[in-house]
Amino acid sequence: MERDHESTERLKDNLTKNLPDVDTQAIETDVRSWRGPDVQVDLVLLFNTLYYLDRKEQQDLYHKLHQHWLSKGGFVAIVHASKRIAPLELWKVLGNLPPMWEDIASDMLEAGFSKVHEYEMLIVNDHSEADEELLYLYQAVTGRPITSDELRHALKTVSPDGKWQQSYCIVKGTFLKGTH
Repeated sequence: MERDHESTERLKDNLTKNLPDVDTQAIETDVRSWRGPDVQVDLVLLFNTLYYLDRKEQQDLYHKLHQHWLSKGGFVAIVHASKRIAPLELWKVLGNLPPMWEDIASDMLEAGFSKVHEYEMLIVNDHSEADEELLYLYQAVTGRPITSDELRHALKTVSPDGKWQQSYCIVKGTFLKGTH
């Protein structure tokens, strides 16, 4: 489930090229309005998707995945930021702190999944310029419209010299739907 058309097309091409014998789907939609697959699936990828949902919406999604959308023994693979090194200060200045990896992992276990794998990697992004993509992300995370000026002001508040490099501890995790 991807909201960006270009990303959807790249994903479709990559899936077709790298998994030629696997039946795959890349669906361009907003996860809030999606009714789910017609048949149960073996794998769902949630890569940087959960930022666009509040915690209650995330929890509802995990229950739908576990109860309806995944086949027994199916997997959910998630990529999301961790509280350990996430840009919490900026989100606080902008007025909203999204659920982090630790919340997600806990909620997935509560929904009936088992954690199979977890891997952390550190990435650093230069956010000294507030471009359209960055603005879109922070609008989604805060759940409200923000202007480029507001985002630039928040970035300067967090880093007065304007050379703020945002570090993320990205966690890649895989959860298994139990066979119970």
